[in-house]
Amino acid sequence: MKILKPLEGIKWTHRIIDDFFDHQQMYRLDDYFQAGYKIISEYGFMDNEGNVKDASEWRLKDNKVVGFTCHIPFTPTRKWSEHFRWTIANSDDRALKDLERQDYFSYMEINMIPPSYTYMWHIDAEHKFLSATVYIGNDGNGTTLRSGENVNQVEWKHNRALMFCSSSMDKDGNPMTREWNDELVTWHKYDNLTKGIRTTVNINFMKPEFAFQYYKNPGRLDNFQNWAKGLNRESFVPMLLPVTKTDADREYIRQSKMVESLSS
Repeated sequence: MKILKPLEGIKWTHRIIDDFFDHQQMYRLDDYFQAGYKIISEYGFMDNEGNVKDASEWRLKDNKVVGFTCHIPFTPTRKWSEHFRWTIANSDDRALKDLERQDYFSYMEINMIPPSYTYMWHIDAEHKFLSATVYIGNDGNGTTLRSGENVNQVEWKHNRALMFCSSSMDKDGNPMTREWNDELVTWHKYDNLTKGIRTTVNINFMKPEFAFQYYKNPGRLDNFQNWAKGLNRESFVPMLLPVTKTDADREYIRQSKMVESLSS
């Protein structure tokens, strides 16, 4: 593994690491991605020649499909413990007690995102205490980070990881007692501007006190149960976004547009 320099202009703690997975891990992950491609094809979003439909055509009844995900709990993380510990120790919203904890619940998400899709500016949900996103494949668009008015993008490279601890949020999903243009708030977004599927692996740390609440969601509980069955037809599930927007959806869009306007 090789540690790269942090992005210029981005003041909040992040670490970029090349060669994150070893050959054995990549070999196993390839099995999952091949299964994912097959499932996406069965849903009709990709043809036999590998041509992928645009994100606007990924629909199931009254929902947009913003991708497919496979949930793998209890991810072994010892291999990367040095990087996790450094990230926690240097993050603005973390304390010594966070570094000393030994009871984090780790889980992996294997994500496959359609072409022409943008995930707007956001801060990760609070249950994601620490996250690492690993880019898989030769073509893609890396994560875009914002620090106050400064914006910079991680260059996409196969097996490159971006690691950071998300800013704390209140119950409404807003940065805790901070201005919107605070340079240490971890605003980020990603796009898929390619004609293919954006493939990434996310590794997340969760405090145990969030685990029960997290798995009360029926969809997430289904993901857990699918994992227990081994790699199968139900391993990858569609990530759905209702076409009809709720008040929470509209607030999320308002916040994202506010962050976007910081550099206008």
